[in-house]
Amino acid sequence: MNVHVKSFYKLFGFVALSLILAGCSCDCQKEGAGSVQGNKEEAMQIGYLKIDKVDIWIDLMPGGPAGFLFAGDGTLAAFEKPEFDSIQCVEAIITSGDVVRKFPFRIELIEDQFQKPGKTNFINFRFSSRERNSAEGLHDLEKASIELVIKYKNETYRGTSETVEVKRTY
Repeated sequence: MNVHVKSFYKLFGFVALSLILAGCSCDCQKEGAGSVQGNKEEAMQIGYLKIDKVDIWIDLMPGGPAGFLFAGDGTLAAFEKPEFDSIQCVEAIITSGDVVRKFPFRIELIEDQFQKPGKTNFINFRFSSRERNSAEGLHDLEKASIELVIKYKNETYRGTSETVEVKRTY
């Protein structure tokens, strides 16, 4: 195949991929001097946090007070080579209408999805509530969303989930 034809196909693929990525919707972006708030294309270029999946539930098992728990999967698209040990969990913010509560959380690396440095800048992780949180004032929640706040190498990232049903366990 002609060298010019190969170059054309490579260029076409790159442009198509760029258009697809520019059209992706993400409710999160990096905070800091390098980002432009509201410009999702800029956020994609310099890093972002995406919540891929989330479960929120109230544990009503007998034998103790009700507990509020959450867990899910997320992706941090770092601005440089991934270093999982540099991620710091700041807070998880649960929102449902006028109800806003902040909780501590933890993350763990999804080993089978970790990308080697130089291959990509994505860090795939699981997150969960760090402890059994008090469900006081949250018993009536039907649906809620979660916003994770993470620091990665002195940059703050925020990612918001879709609104999901708050489940009950008995």
